[in-house]
Amino acid sequence: MARVLISAGHTQKEPGAIHENLKEVELTRKIANKVTAQLRQKGIIVLSVPPELDLPDRINWINQTGYLEETEDICIEFHINDGGKSGLEGWYKERGKNKSEKLVNDILELACKEAKLTNQGAKSEYDHPLETLAFVHNTNPTSALIECLYIDNPEDQNFLKDDSKLEVLATGIVNGVIKFFDIDDTLNSSDQIQKSTPMTQAPFTQRNTFPGSQASYPQPIATQPRSYGSPYSYGPTYNPLGTSTSQPKSREEIKEMVRMKYQQILGRKVNDQDLNYFVNLGLNEDQMIRRLVQSQEHAELIKNGQEFKELKPKHDKLIIEVKELKTQVRDKDNIIKQQNGLIVQKNRTIQQLQMPPQITQESPPPESPPESLGMADVNTPETQTEKESFFDKLLRRLNDIFD
Repeated sequence: MARVLISAGHTQKEPGAIHENLKEVELTRKIANKVTAQLRQKGIIVLSVPPELDLPDRINWINQTGYLEETEDICIEFHINDGGKSGLEGWYKERGKNKSEKLVNDILELACKEAKLTNQGAKSEYDHPLETLAFVHNTNPTSALIECLYIDNPEDQNFLKDDSKLEVLATGIVNGVIKFFDIDDTLNSSDQIQKSTPMTQAPFTQRNTFPGSQASYPQPIATQPRSYGSPYSYGPTYNPLGTSTSQPKSREEIKEMVRMKYQQILGRKVNDQDLNYFVNLGLNEDQMIRRLVQSQEHAELIKNGQEFKELKPKHDKLIIEVKELKTQVRDKDNIIKQQNGLIVQKNRTIQQLQMPPQITQESPPPESPPESLGMADVNTPETQTEKESFFDKLLRRLNDIFD
């Protein structure tokens, strides 16, 4: 029995790519609705994923339906591409050579044929710039992510604006699903396929409010798989790091994990744009660590750290040299101050010596030498001392100062 889950990428809060008056979230819902309607016309059981669930809750919702790869169930999510190319592109789980790759190839082949669009090819999620795609990687049914046309290509824009062309595209996608299930499209009996029921009659019994959503959506009850055991036995999810990962966390838990890893690895707080980006990727902790460690920002941090390690000894040596130079400058400043003091004292002494002597009282006239003494007797040592010149006195005083 063919069973299909259809999901439209993005939400009104996170609308995806926007170009002029086109919004990815609105276009993916149009395509998803058209595909769902046509699949039901073919008698295929279809469930539509509640549109306003964010990525982690969307994956949880799908995994709780009981739809499994082992029971030939599939899930398809639609997105709109950008990058200036044209046509359709698809992403499959892991490295391919599995049912996911076949599903993507079947859809691309017949959708491009029906709508006369360019086939950009089916690619591994590991070749995506995000390195892994949570929708195809963590869902239990066989999964496919289909990028429908390019929102920034003028020809593709005209296609996306035309509802009749989108109907043709939906027909091609449905043909690809029919090819994957190997259903004879001419047959419509109950032994081949089961008529679908309206969404309101799907097997829901209770409602569940998911974190981060305003509305309350039906919680699917797991239908009994074809003797493959409990539909809730998910088992570990493969991840490229080789470690076992748990089921996707809630949006708030992922936000807290992203904040913590940014602080630990990059040493800073994550901005709102990066936070929403990584939350929408639905990465687990190991994948988040790898993304940050492989980022250009982390490479710059490592490079700067190595340069700092090389420059630190030179920096420390320069600090020591600066301290020594400061000590030398301080010592020379002290010597200059002492010399300036001596110069001031010298100038003061010179000024004192140049001043005329001040006579405080009248001295008695000198006595005439006795007539009995000759002229030779007049030049005694005392009179020689009194006749010392001014320059002799100056030199003697300077010698006293510098001695």
